[in-house]
Amino acid sequence: MKHCILTFLIAAGLAPAADFPHQIVTSGVGYFPVAVRLNNGDVLAVIRGGAAHIGVHGRLDLVRSTDAGKTWSAPWTVIDGSLDDRNPAMGQLKDGAIVLAYVIVGNYDETGLRFKGGRADRIFDGVYLVYSRDNGRTWSKPVRDPVIHKFYDGQGQVSPYGKIVQLPDGTVLMAVYFEFFDERGNQSHLFRSREAARPGASR
Repeated sequence: MKHCILTFLIAAGLAPAADFPHQIVTSGVGYFPVAVRLNNGDVLAVIRGGAAHIGVHGRLDLVRSTDAGKTWSAPWTVIDGSLDDRNPAMGQLKDGAIVLAYVIVGNYDETGLRFKGGRADRIFDGVYLVYSRDNGRTWSKPVRDPVIHKFYDGQGQVSPYGKIVQLPDGTVLMAVYFEFFDERGNQSHLFRSREAARPGASR
């Protein structure tokens, strides 16, 4: 059966991924990637660095391709605070500004590799936003979005994810996942901003 599927893929011109040129950009990390094709043609991707899936030293790195993904730069760090910076979303607006959203997570034990207590003891300190106006080379200082933080009031886990998009009317959309610590359970919400994704979006 596997041989038949492989024959079909080859006949259809869809060779296995291993047959295509590829490049190892990072090893042991690189979780939660989000890639965006910029207005200048570059592909910019944000990935997790500094730690595996769980770890207080988690940070956010960027990698860039200037040839449609054939080759990639080495990762460089964009966000690296004292706690776990993780779970990014990213997009480019019509005016060229790149928006990067992420969360800061705390309450790790002394090893920095495990959380203290149960899931409800993990501290997710809101969704933070940074901006770049030079295609990702420099970034603004992080600002926590007050509307999203008020929506869950720190009572749960929160994670932006995927690509931030701007509609033709200028509205900016960002998907955010929540694991509430009450009867609401797990939910995803779409937040929108009518002010070019400045903090204070509406749900």
